[in-house]
Amino acid sequence: MANTTNNVINIGLGNFILAKRIIAVVSPISSPMRRLKEEAKQGNRLIDTTQGRKTRSFIITDSNHLILSSVLPETIIDRLERHTMESESLSNSAVGSVSTDGINGSGSIDSINKDNEVD
Repeated sequence: MANTTNNVINIGLGNFILAKRIIAVVSPISSPMRRLKEEAKQGNRLIDTTQGRKTRSFIITDSNHLILSSVLPETIIDRLERHTMESESLSNSAVGSVSTDGINGSGSIDSINKDNEVD
């Protein structure tokens, strides 16, 4: 089973969302965004995580849910970018830990075995 703690983004007040489910993070200020909120509410797709605080961002998910957050969109995007960079560095370090000596390296398999012998 995959470790999901590395796959979540903090959206404020102890609430988290899976990073791969986020489609967009937008500001709720414009009239179209307010209409989007009403449509989501009528369609039972609205999730309010603000706990009574001012809504500062809307998070749109791949399941067409709209999540209200009290965290600024810029902050959520920064957290998402940081998550993406950490995920990429983990996958690159896993690939980088595989030795390519003997396949594309400078020596043959025999010379590698000789280098690894204990006297």
